[in-house]
Amino acid sequence: MPEAIGMVLTLLAPKLGQDIEVTCKLEAPPELVCQAALVNQVVMNIVSNAADAILDKRRETIQNSEPMLSHADRILITSFLEQAENGKGEEYVIQISDTGPGVPKELQERVFEPFFTTKPVGSGTGLGLATAYGVVQAHGGNVVVTNASTLGGACFTLRVPYRAGEERRGDNVA
Repeated sequence: MPEAIGMVLTLLAPKLGQDIEVTCKLEAPPELVCQAALVNQVVMNIVSNAADAILDKRRETIQNSEPMLSHADRILITSFLEQAENGKGEEYVIQISDTGPGVPKELQERVFEPFFTTKPVGSGTGLGLATAYGVVQAHGGNVVVTNASTLGGACFTLRVPYRAGEERRGDNVA
């Protein structure tokens, strides 16, 4: 996963620019049994949306002549293993948090609906998070969005079942 996340961040570097700091705290094992290209797409959609939200928040602050806060705009990507909620095995958890405006509670369920977007007309298709949701579900997992308590923006939490080493033979690994 660290290599896959690194590749996504390289591809998004022009969008992230110098002003959005991305920090990775990847504590989970480096390998995850999955369809690597699909998981890359999920991480890319969520990080790209985080960058858009941060940049939109910055534009609104400037347009409203509000003072810019001194903290840096950030995206934090973490990974860790956690006991599965059903008590059977472990889950590989990836969390992507940002300093954007967050997602209003009333929209947190809707953001995964196909064609739903909070972006201006012509700026988004409303398919990125719907696709991400479908990919994570196809891997036997789930994805939820909350507001990040530490950074103040959105926090997307992806959970997929984690399989031990001997179960990996012949599977796709990211």
